[in-house]
Amino acid sequence: MNVVALTHDGSIYWNGTEISRAKLDRYLTLSHGLNPEPNVLLETEMGGACSMLEAVRDQMDKALECRQPYARCSEGIQSVWRDLPSPAGAPIS
Repeated sequence: MNVVALTHDGSIYWNGTEISRAKLDRYLTLSHGLNPEPNVLLETEMGGACSMLEAVRDQMDKALECRQPYARCSEGIQSVWRDLPSPAGAPIS
C-alpha cells in the first residue's frame, strides 16, 4: 500500500516523504501501471482547504481510475484500515 498524506497546510507526502503535485502525478501513474497494482490510500489532516483536498482527489481519480470497478483507491486513516478484522472466510493479505 502507498499512502498519500495531505496536511492542513496543503503539503503532500508519499509514504512519508514530502513531494510536489507533479511528482504525485508521476508516482500515481507509475503505481497504476504496476502488476499487481498496489492500493493507494489518501489520508488527510483536519483543517486543510477543501479545494486542495478536491484537487488531490481529482488527481488520484484521473491517474488511478478510482471510479472504475476494482479500483485500488482508498481514503481514510491507515491504522483504522490495518486494524479492521477480515470478514469470515476472507483471505488475509
